[in-house]
Amino acid sequence: MSDEIFARGRTHQLQRNPGTPTTREVALIALFREQTQTLPHWLRSHLARVVAEGRRLAQIHEVDSGRVQAAAWGHDLYRAHSDDELLAAAERFVGQSLSCPFLGQPLLEIIIVALFLT
Repeated sequence: MSDEIFARGRTHQLQRNPGTPTTREVALIALFREQTQTLPHWLRSHLARVVAEGRRLAQIHEVDSGRVQAAAWGHDLYRAHSDDELLAAAERFVGQSLSCPFLGQPLLEIIIVALFLT
């Protein structure tokens, strides 16, 4: 198995570390878990199932379990929010009004692309 993956136009090195999550990862997991407390029950249950499956797969594939858990807890934190709520949160984050040229597309995907891939 290659230690590199290609995603969204970039090559990423896989971190092989099946051990204990780092302090930073533990803090991020705790932050995301805290954020789930206000989510609907169905979404909290979904996230817990994804985390459990992520842990299992991280062990099998010998990848960083802390990063997998953080990603699993955080991947759907905003699923229960409307596009208007997401746009308002993004506007607060950047400190200005935003227009969305991608009307009709899932706004969270647009925000993630804008924040992490630009």
